[in-house]
Formats: sequence, C-alpha cells, structure tokens
Amino acid sequence: MIKKTLVGLMTVLLAVILAAGCGGGSGGSSGSGSKGEPTAKPKFPPRETTSTRPVETFKIGDREGKVYALANFESKSYARGSKIVVMGKSIYYHGKTPGTGKTQLVKVDYDKETLSPPVAVSESYDRGLHILATNGKVVAYETGKGNRGFYDGKKAVEGKKFQEGAMAGGEKGGPFYMVHGVAAILTGTFSGGDFTQQKEIIKDYRRAPLRLQGAVVPVFADEKGFYLAVDEKKSGAHEGEPTLIYLDRGGKEIRRFEGSEDQPRGWVVTANYVIQARAMGNFRVFDRETGAMVTELKLNMRPFDVALVKGNDVLVYDDRAKKLYRVDF
Repeated sequence: MIKKTLVGLMTVLLAVILAAGCGGGSGGSSGSGSKGEPTAKPKFPPRETTSTRPVETFKIGDREGKVYALANFESKSYARGSKIVVMGKSIYYHGKTPGTGKTQLVKVDYDKETLSPPVAVSESYDRGLHILATNGKVVAYETGKGNRGFYDGKKAVEGKKFQEGAMAGGEKGGPFYMVHGVAAILTGTFSGGDFTQQKEIIKDYRRAPLRLQGAVVPVFADEKGFYLAVDEKKSGAHEGEPTLIYLDRGGKEIRRFEGSEDQPRGWVVTANYVIQARAMGNFRVFDRETGAMVTELKLNMRPFDVALVKGNDVLVYDDRAKKLYRVDF
C-alpha cells in the first residue's frame, strides 16, 4: 500500500515539474530581439516559381534563401531617394519616363524575374518621394498638385489636400496608418476616391506610454495592428537605435525589434520575418511572431530601399549597382 502511494506521489510530482518547464508557450513573446527559437515550427508560404538561376544563395535557419537579379530594370526612370512598393505583379516608385519632364508615379510590371518597360501613371510630388504606400488594393501617394493620389492598377484618382506624412498599409485592402501633425498617428480607409473614417490612434507618440523621441515612420499593417520604425534614443546615447515597434490597432505596444545602428536602410515585414536592411548588404532577421533574432547575414548588394513582394520574398533596390533584386528569405 505504501509502495503504491509513493509511486502515485512521484507521478504527480513529475507531472507538475514537466508542466512548469513547458511555460505555457508564452516565453519569449515579449519580442526583445534576443537570440532564440520560435516555440512552434512555423509554416512557410510557397515561393514564387522562377525562370533563372539565383545569383546568390544563403542559409536562414534550416532553409535555403535565394537572390535573383531582375532583368530589364531601367534605372534612369527611378528618382534617387524614392520609396518603392509592390502591389500584385507591379512595382511602383517615383521617377521619370521618356517624354515626361515632371516627376511621375511609375509602374513596372514583372513576370518572374523579367520587368516590363516603365510606364508613368500619374504626376507625383517631387518633394514627396518618401510618400508611397499600398494596402494591396491601391497605391497611395502625393500628387503633383499636393493632393492625395490613389492608383488601383488601372486608374488614378485624386482626393483632397494631402496633409499627412509618411504612411503604410498592408496586403488585403485594410486601413492605412499615417503620421499627422507633429506626433500623431492616424488610421484611414480608402473608399470613394479618398481616405474615409480617419481616426486618431495616438495623440502624441512622444508622451506616455510610448515616449518616442525620434522621427516615426509607419512600415506595415496587418489585421491585428501596425509597425512603426523609429530611431529610439537611449539615455546618454548621441544617436538613436533603429527600432521597429509592433502595436495593436488601438496603439498599445506588443513587441519591439532592435536593429543595428550601422548604416540602416529600412525595415520590411514578411509572412514569417521582420527584416532590417543595412547599406553594406547586411540583413538582421527576426521571427515575426516571437521577436527572437533568427540570423544576421551579408549579401552581395548595397540596399537603399526594401519592399515586400509576397510571402517571404523581398524586393531590394541596390543604389550602387542601380539594380533590383528579389531576395527569397
């Protein structure tokens, strides 16, 4: 009898120890950006079919990443300093095409790794090269007249006076998130040729609870929230540390991703990763769901801007070689 009782107690004790060790799967969800492994094996979306050999390969965890050079890119059509976005099978940026003297929103279609000739779809503001975003259904920008411009892939429409700053959208036609005034963050939905249902989410990101001291740039939005990039200054530091903050739709912080201060060039959010690109071809890759850093790698390119293509595929503009690459992470 005593023997059976002891065995029973040991079994219960072992179960308690194992349960405590599991931690409910919540460990690491704070997103500190430290090295670690995701709590569950992630599912990866299928990659695009290709027609050419990669110009470079690399390892990301137990997967092989590939770099493809996109053919026929007419670099003269690109305005230096322009942001780049991808919607569907088209790439958009500010620039000029033959016969147009003014800055235009330029569209370039792609089929696998081959680009079509650039086409100007609408006049854009030459001092608003950083104003370019998509929500997967329309591309938003500032027109040459200083108004809100929207292009759905076929037709451009012009809305009211552009009064926002940098903005970002997502992939499924959801809301845009934008800087407004000195330090406010607004959200707005595109409908009927303009932004509607604009709402202030954050009144002043410089105050509690965020207390952000650097300039803030929206990067991406999903169905649960949005990402803001900021060069966050820490106590005693002369320069800010590049940081990407994920917030819910109400503006409450969920997690942070800490980037490198070494010549940062921007952030991109993919299906599985959050990626920081740097000028000398370095990429810091985080797990999107946990915030754990997956790897740091160096590729043979000089990124100026990065944009999500689809899944974990990223478009990179190399301003030294004046080339476009698709990097399949």
